[in-house]
Amino acid sequence: MYTEKQLMEHLKDRWWRLNNLYWIKPKQGRNSELVLFKPNWAQKELYDKLWYRNTILKARQLGVTTFWSIFFLDDCIFNANREAGIIADTRENAEEIFRTKVKGVWDNLALDMPFLKKKIKENNELESDQGKRLVWRNGSAFRVGTSMRSGTLTELLVTEYGKICAKEPDKAREVRTGSIETLPKDALLVIESTAMGNDGDFYQKCMDAKLADSIGKELSSLDYSFFFFPWWKEQAYRIDMEEIVTTDMEKYFEKIEDSGIKLDEPQKSWYIKKNRELGDDMKREYPSTPEEAFEQSIEGAYFTREIAISYQEQRIGKVSLMENYPVYTGWDLGINDTTCIVFFQMLRGDIRIFDFYENSDEGLLHYIKHIKNKNYLVDKNFAPWDIEKRDFSLGKSRKEFAREMGFYFDTVRRVSDIMDKIEVSRLLFSRVHIDEKRCSGLIKALHSFRKEWDDKRGCYKNRPLHDWASNPFDAFATAMKAIDEGMINNNRKQQYAHENFNLFTGEVYNDDGMIN
Repeated sequence: MYTEKQLMEHLKDRWWRLNNLYWIKPKQGRNSELVLFKPNWAQKELYDKLWYRNTILKARQLGVTTFWSIFFLDDCIFNANREAGIIADTRENAEEIFRTKVKGVWDNLALDMPFLKKKIKENNELESDQGKRLVWRNGSAFRVGTSMRSGTLTELLVTEYGKICAKEPDKAREVRTGSIETLPKDALLVIESTAMGNDGDFYQKCMDAKLADSIGKELSSLDYSFFFFPWWKEQAYRIDMEEIVTTDMEKYFEKIEDSGIKLDEPQKSWYIKKNRELGDDMKREYPSTPEEAFEQSIEGAYFTREIAISYQEQRIGKVSLMENYPVYTGWDLGINDTTCIVFFQMLRGDIRIFDFYENSDEGLLHYIKHIKNKNYLVDKNFAPWDIEKRDFSLGKSRKEFAREMGFYFDTVRRVSDIMDKIEVSRLLFSRVHIDEKRCSGLIKALHSFRKEWDDKRGCYKNRPLHDWASNPFDAFATAMKAIDEGMINNNRKQQYAHENFNLFTGEVYNDDGMIN
């Protein structure tokens, strides 16, 4: 037991306070039960290596949000004029964080030390409790919400930022350009999340911070420190019951052990059992490495299963150009947007995508020249129906303009429902082979192409999100629709080796210049 004098001395030590003052609801147990908060290994690492700006990529249930809630609360109680904030991904989560991790912790402060509780609350009374904001007599305040549009914060936590970036790009932009950019350079900023695909601001911030860490860069106050907390560091993630190790699991364990991660049998058993429950979501929720976390699919993505099977069947890898076989192109033509081109060939029913090109702010002539410079034996160029619409800047349709340049398009039939394009593309995906290197942009886009999130209803809409991934998908879908509609003759090949083959018209000339 401490004397009153000892207790008052201990209050000067933040680490002591974090280990002795705050009571929380446990992960498991009856609602009435409270336990004294004791930082775990991940929380201690955060405390020891704290920087001005921090990105945290993690496995689930490591208490990261709990730690920062208590850290901020402690700062507000024992320091004057602090302004702390937490941005949650949903209104419900914001309310839950405030109720259980902020207001609830304040109400149950120092449960086993009545003298200390009384002393603290007498010295710094709570002046205002405004639903999701607490204000103390010392001028400090703590608020929780889904956005922070006003006020100057001294410390900010953004929870599940990866989910916000994936589901609500507009909200992510508001967080990035509003809340984060208005922070003073000496403010404390923490961004944490499980991964949601290799796209978005959370992904980029993690990759930048990870790179800086790997090269030993000296960080400024505006640079991000990188934290990664994998599942295998958590001692709770193990069971003593033996599980059957499948061939796939055996290969997975060998792969991660080759990277220097050593697992014991209880850890393997836990992972097998949990993987059986979560399936495709396992690597996102419980990653072994940062790279694995971001490889995992995005929620609501249309081609999650198709891409996973393609990797398993090694249809994503090296796909070379086949000589003397016709080349086809699938287009998505942007006016004030990105234009994308998929290059593919057909072989015994296989769809071989060996090249991909995208660019923006260029006219149609640029893309025609790009294809010409490739020297591919192009048979047909497939474009969506809107290529026949009149372009007022040209005074004609882009299809007519291209024809005047000696370049010919075949128009793919218009579909009234975009889901038709998606379904056709998914059905044909089992025949698709993609070059992993030259078509990395296409693969990334298909991996990210997903449903639009309805924040009001808390579910996905039955339509895709229109973002950067839409244009590469549309080019891919144009190619798939052309195949589905029988617009390709698979029997034509050897004639394209003829030196007098016209790349753009598809015509072969004899030595007298006459069309054969």
